[in-house]
Order: sequence, then structure tokens, then C-alpha cells
Amino acid sequence: MDVSFPAPRFRIPVAPAAVLGVLLILGLVVWVGCTALRDDPAEEAHLAWQEGGPEIEESNLALSGHPAEAGGAGAAATEHAAPTTGPVVVSVVGKVARPGLVTLEPGARVADALAAAGPLPEADLAQVNHAQVLQDAQQIHVVGPGETPVEPGGLQSGDGTGDGGGGSSGAAGGAVNINTASASELQSLSGVGEVTAAAIVDYRDSIGGFSAVDQLLEVSGIGPAKFAQLEGQVTV
Repeated sequence: MDVSFPAPRFRIPVAPAAVLGVLLILGLVVWVGCTALRDDPAEEAHLAWQEGGPEIEESNLALSGHPAEAGGAGAAATEHAAPTTGPVVVSVVGKVARPGLVTLEPGARVADALAAAGPLPEADLAQVNHAQVLQDAQQIHVVGPGETPVEPGGLQSGDGTGDGGGGSSGAAGGAVNINTASASELQSLSGVGEVTAAAIVDYRDSIGGFSAVDQLLEVSGIGPAKFAQLEGQVTV
């Protein structure tokens, strides 16, 4: 008699199968989550900032219109850049052949201005500092023998206060006191030569001194146009 036995079957216990299923599901969830994070633009931007933070920050500052913050040292260097300089214009008066304005290059000295103006034979050049570096709007007064040198701006040499007292021709702001100035000092004024300076002194002596600046209009050789030049340079 033949007996048939069923083929053996492989069975997994229920408890281990459940654990394996849970692990598979968890692995799938973790894999999906990692993939999503890897493709997240915000995460990529964050990683890019960490890798090149300073460069990105400076670039953003430059694009936002704040070059002073983005430039750093470069902006400071621009702020302290040396200003450009132009020609130096000075006035040369007194014992010179060509009195008036002289235009020179920056860094020029008094000797250069004298060479351009042409000192006269009677000029006392020992009273002038030939090595002094010129400044724009400076005035150089070349005197003759025995005359008192006048500092640029009409102040008498040695009197930097310019208070107009004690025989000084200077006044505050560099104005010339027409009651105390000598003829040579008056020649430091714009448009005043030897003849006009002598006329001012003669008229001053005849009236006992000026009481107002506009009395210069009564001096021979001084009209409204010349007075307009002198008004801001003189005082009483």
C-alpha cells in the first residue's frame, strides 16, 4: 500500500516576520526623507553659505547698494585719497618790473615768482625768503632799501596780530590800515602804484587822517572802479 506524505513547507514565525516588516518600512521612510532633504533648495543654499559665507555676504552687500560695507578697506582708501592740486596763483607787488598775478606749478617757491615778475635793480631781495614754498592766493611784496617788508596779505613784518595799533598797517583779516600804512605798504593793494600811494599819503596828511574808508574816493586817481577793488582790502 502506497502512502503519500505532503511536501514540507517553510514557515516563518509570525513575530519575527512582523519585526522584519517594520524594519523595512522604517528603512523606506528614512531613505525617502534623506532624498527629500538632499533635493531641498533651502538646504542647498544653507550648505553653500557655510562653504563660502564671507564671499557670498560681500557679494550681497555690493548688490544691495552698500559699497562702504562691502568694500571695507577699499572704501577707506578711497575716502582718504589725496586731493588733486591745481596751479598756484600768487600776487607779486612792489619793486618788480611786472607786478600782478603769477601762475606757477604746485610746489613752486618765492624765487620762481620773483623770476617771473622781474625784480627792479633797487629791489631789496634780502628781505624776501626765496626758499619759501608758495601757497595759492599768497602775496609777495618786494621792497626797496630801507623800506619795511610787508607780509603776504598786507601785514607788516613782525606783526602777526594785525590789530592796527602802534603804527602797524595791518588789521584783522589782513586789511591795510590807510591811516598808518606807508606809501610802500599801500602799494601792496590791488591797483595801487607809486603815484596813487603817494596821493593817498598826501591827502591823509592834509585832512589829518581818514575817518572812513569811502574817503578814498576823494583821493586823486581813485574812482569808483578802483575803490571797489580796494574797499575789502583796507580799514581805518
